Amino acid sequence: MDSSKETTDKQGLTMERALDIAHAFSKTRHEDAENLTLIWLDVPTNKNNDISKRSIITEQFHRIFNNVYTFDDIDAFIDHTTEVRHEFIFLIITDFSISSANIGHILNRAGQIYSLYILQNEDAMIQHELELRRFRGRFSSATEMCVQLRKDATKCEHDLIGFHAVGNKNRTNDEQEANFMYAQLSKEYLLDIANSETNDITEMIEYCRHKYVGNQHELSRINELEKNYSNHSPVWWYTCDGFLYKMLNKALRLQDIETLYAMRVFTKELHEQLVNLHHSQRNDFMNSGKTILYRGQHMSLNEFLPLKNNQGGLVSMNSFLSTSKNINVAKVFAGDNSYILDDAIVAVLLKIHVTINDSDDIPPFACIDGFSFFASVENEVLFSMGTVFRIESITEQTSDGNFWLIELNLTNFNDPQLTELTQYMREQVQHALPRDRLYNLLVHIGRHTQAMRFLQLALQEVKNSDQPSQAALRHQLAFIFHEMGDLQEAIAEYERSLTIFLSYLADDDPKLAVTYANMSSVYRDLGELDYALAYIQRALDIDEQHNSHETILAARFHCMGMIFYDQRKVDQAIEQFEKALSIWTKHLPATHPNIAELLNNLATIYYQQKRYDEALHMYEKCLDIETKSLPPDHPSLAITYNNIALTYYHKGQYPDALDFSRKAIELSSRSLGEQHSNRQIFQNTFEIIRRKLFGSLQGEDVVE
Repeated sequence: MDSSKETTDKQGLTMERALDIAHAFSKTRHEDAENLTLIWLDVPTNKNNDISKRSIITEQFHRIFNNVYTFDDIDAFIDHTTEVRHEFIFLIITDFSISSANIGHILNRAGQIYSLYILQNEDAMIQHELELRRFRGRFSSATEMCVQLRKDATKCEHDLIGFHAVGNKNRTNDEQEANFMYAQLSKEYLLDIANSETNDITEMIEYCRHKYVGNQHELSRINELEKNYSNHSPVWWYTCDGFLYKMLNKALRLQDIETLYAMRVFTKELHEQLVNLHHSQRNDFMNSGKTILYRGQHMSLNEFLPLKNNQGGLVSMNSFLSTSKNINVAKVFAGDNSYILDDAIVAVLLKIHVTINDSDDIPPFACIDGFSFFASVENEVLFSMGTVFRIESITEQTSDGNFWLIELNLTNFNDPQLTELTQYMREQVQHALPRDRLYNLLVHIGRHTQAMRFLQLALQEVKNSDQPSQAALRHQLAFIFHEMGDLQEAIAEYERSLTIFLSYLADDDPKLAVTYANMSSVYRDLGELDYALAYIQRALDIDEQHNSHETILAARFHCMGMIFYDQRKVDQAIEQFEKALSIWTKHLPATHPNIAELLNNLATIYYQQKRYDEALHMYEKCLDIETKSLPPDHPSLAITYNNIALTYYHKGQYPDALDFSRKAIELSSRSLGEQHSNRQIFQNTFEIIRRKLFGSLQGEDVVE
C-alpha cells in the first residue's frame, strides 16, 4: 500500500466494486418503471403467422403498459409470473394456451395478479366459462381488449397511493412506526437536496429514457417533455396521462430512493406549485369554514386492515393525493363491495375534514382547476406527498351503497405525536448537507445498497481538488463496505480517506478520531486485535484532548470493551462496558440503538460465562429496543435473533431456539448480501438446533 501503483490499482478496484453493487441495485429482475406490467401467454399454432400478429398486438399493449412480456413457453411464463414482487400484473392468455385448472393454480400462486383476460382465437368455440377471481372476460380481438385494459389500468393506478399507518401510544406497532418515520424524513431530505441545486431536469430525462428503452410510444413522450417542459406547469405535466405520473407514483409508493432522487427537481417544482397555490387559495378555504373532501378507491385487505386497526392513529400518504369536493365523483371511484368479485379487495370512501386557522402550519394542498391537463375536471384538490391525517373512524356503510367510510382529519406539522415520531430520527441523521442527511438516514435504517448508490453519484460530481468532500465520501464508502462485510475494501478506503485528511488537517484534529475509531472496528472484525486496540486508543486520546462530549467517549469505551472481550480479558471488557452504559443511560433515550448494542455485548459475556438466564434477559431487553428503533429488516435484528436462539438452545428450550433461529435466517436473507458470513453462521445454528430438536444429533454441540 506504500507504492502509488498499488494505491491506484486498489482505488480502481474499490470504485469498480461500488459501481457493480450500485448497478445491481438498479437492475433488479422484473423491476419495472411503473406500477403495472402486462404478461401475455401466447402459444402459437402457426408460428410464422402468429408471430407476425403478435408483434402488432404487442405494440397496442405498449400504448398502455411500459413493460410487456410475451411468452410461448408455459414453464418460463409461470416462473416469471410468480417472481414479480412489486408490480401489479395484467395477465393475458390466448385461448387453448393453458387449461382453466392451471390458470386457477397460477392465480393462487402469484399474488401480484390484478386481472385476467382471455384473448380468443377468431375461430375458437367457447367451451367453458371461467369463474375465477379477477377474471375480466373473453375478447375476440386485441383492439376490443385494449379498451377494457386501459379502463382497468387507469382504475388500478388510481388506487395505488401507498401509505404508512401508525397507531396511538397505546396501540403503536414498531414496524409501522419505523416505516412511518422513514417515509416522512426521506421526502423532506429529497426536497432539501433539490432546493440546493439548479432547476435542471436533464438528469431526470436521461433516467426516464433508460427506464423506457425500447418503448417508442413513451420515448416520444419523453422527447416532448424535454422540448416543451417550460411551456406547462408541473401540475399540468403530473396530471397528463403519461409516464411521469406513473413513474413518480410507483417510486413514492415503494419509497424507491433511486427513482425519487432522479426525479427530485420535478418533485420539488410540483410541491412548490402546490405551496404557492395553497397560499393564494388559503383565504378561500378559511372563509368556507370546514372543508370536506372525498376520495373513492379500492384497497386490498393488506392495506385496509392496518387502517382499521389503528383508528385514532396517524396515516401518512406516500404519494400526491388526488381528492374531490364532489362526493358523487368519489363514489364512482369507490364502487360497491357487492360487485367486487375478489374477497381480498374492499371499496372505501375517504372523507377528509380540513380546517384552516391563521396560525395553522399544515401540509400544502390546492384546488387545481385550470391547472390540470384535464381542463374539464372540476373541484379536484391535490395534496402534496407525505401528507399526514389522523384516522377518526372507519365504519361500514350499507344504506347508501356498500363500502367502508374512512373519516380522516388533516393534521398540522405541530401535531404532538407526529413531532415525537420524527424528531429523534431527525436528530440522529442531522448534517449540514442535504445529501448527507439522506445518506445517514439510509445507513441508520440499514439500506446499505441504496446508500452506496448515493455515494457513487456524489463521487461522480465532486471535483478531485475538493479534498474535504473527497475524504468524507471515501470515509462513508469505507463504512458501507464494512457494513456489507467487505473488510479489506473497507480498510483500503479508510486509509485513502485518512491520507486525504492528513494532507490538510493537523494529526490530532478531532475529525480524525472518527476515522481511527472506525478503522479499529474493521481491524477487530479482521481479528487483528493489536491494531484494533492501537487505533481506538488513538481515537480516545484525541477525543480526551479536545474535551469531546461524554457520549463520544462512551462510544470509545464501548469499542475498547469489545476488543478486550475478544482478547479474553473479560474483567477489563465489563469495566469498559459499564463505563459506557453509565454515560449512555444518562444522555440517550431509553430506546437508543447504542444502548441495545451494549446490552447485547454484556449479554454475550454472560452467555460465555454460562449465565444463560441473565444473558437471555439482556438479549430480550436489546431486542425490545431494536424493534422500537430500527426498521423491521435491519441486520442487527438478525444477530439478536440468533443470539437468543443460541441461549434458548443451551437452556434446553429447543422449540423456542428453533423459532428464533428461523427468524434470523429469514431476516438475513432479505437484508444481507449472499456472501455475508453471518448468513452461514445463522444457517449452521439452525441446523444444529433442528437436529437436536428432532433427535438425530449424536453428541454434537453448538460451536461457539
